[in-house]
Amino acid sequence: MLRFDHQTGKVDTFSVQDGSLSEMCFVPRRKGAPEGDGYLVGVCARPKENGRSDLVIMDTQHPGEGPIATVKLPYRAAPQVHGFWVPGDQLPPQKA
Repeated sequence: MLRFDHQTGKVDTFSVQDGSLSEMCFVPRRKGAPEGDGYLVGVCARPKENGRSDLVIMDTQHPGEGPIATVKLPYRAAPQVHGFWVPGDQLPPQKA
């Protein structure tokens, strides 16, 4: 994974040992957070562990520190997390 800051030119990198990360999905940290401030959620393939996967959550402000959470799945998951994150107040009301 690579994070490039267009304003400063700084590059942060992170890679997983014995695994490969697919495209990650960005989740804002909170409503009104500055651009790029949030989390990346992705699936890490573990081919040396019978093909199982991990769900990995990264803090975009500290990618070099590694994941802030890793969910070890006992099976192979789809290689990408696709979706859009919508604030709860923008969702339609739920019916009872």
